[in-house]
Amino acid sequence: MQRLATARLSGLGLSKYAARTTNSLAVVVLVRRASDLSRARHMRSPPTPTTSTEPPSRIPKTSDGTHLNSAADNAARETIAAAQPSDEPGSQTGKEEILYERSPSWWIKWVWVLIGMDIIWSGNFAEFIWNRWTRQVSDKKGQGPNDDVEWKPRPMWQRAGLTLLVLAGGTGIALALLLAQARTITRIIRLPRASNQVRVETARNWHGKGRVVDPADITARNGRDDTELIIKLPHSRGEFLLGLDGAYVRGTTGDASQVRSVLAPPF
Repeated sequence: MQRLATARLSGLGLSKYAARTTNSLAVVVLVRRASDLSRARHMRSPPTPTTSTEPPSRIPKTSDGTHLNSAADNAARETIAAAQPSDEPGSQTGKEEILYERSPSWWIKWVWVLIGMDIIWSGNFAEFIWNRWTRQVSDKKGQGPNDDVEWKPRPMWQRAGLTLLVLAGGTGIALALLLAQARTITRIIRLPRASNQVRVETARNWHGKGRVVDPADITARNGRDDTELIIKLPHSRGEFLLGLDGAYVRGTTGDASQVRSVLAPPF
């Protein structure tokens, strides 16, 4: 009996030990699962807007503002383009209007080259006259026909007179070229309407420079033929040449009679 009781007690102890072991294992498994869940929560990234279940908020469009900016830019470009001066004959800007424009003759354009050639020619000719204008000495007594002929310079008054004449001629040609350049009208520009004046530019003037006069004070008469007008400006000596062939008058070109009819109203 004693042995049977001892065996029962030992079996009961083993069963209690096994139950405790099973409970410990269950607790360990639960703790591990809890720690794994907490790690997974920490490692999981926050939801992005694309994966969010909430409906996306709509951003209001700014089409009206963009349209207004585009219209303002276009208007600014058009204003700048309109303010830029045009180089075409007869063009009109916001301040000035080209009434008359004509390109001068070739010799007016190349007047300084012609003056330089005139100076070189006159200087060389004057030097030749002064140093090399000689005369033959009369035959001496006892001189044979085969002897060399003797030459000597002409009298000083002859050489000096002809030299001065050549230099004066060259100077006169240069002055005539400069005068023709200064008396050839290339542009007549009407200034702003408030001033009611025009600027007369010649081939001598720089672009945008000239005499500012009142159109009512300008007088004109016929030139050598129908292609010319002789202009008289107030407070100015001499007369000015206004060519009609190949001229642009208020944007119109044609023969001399057509240009003359268009040019008549300003004067």
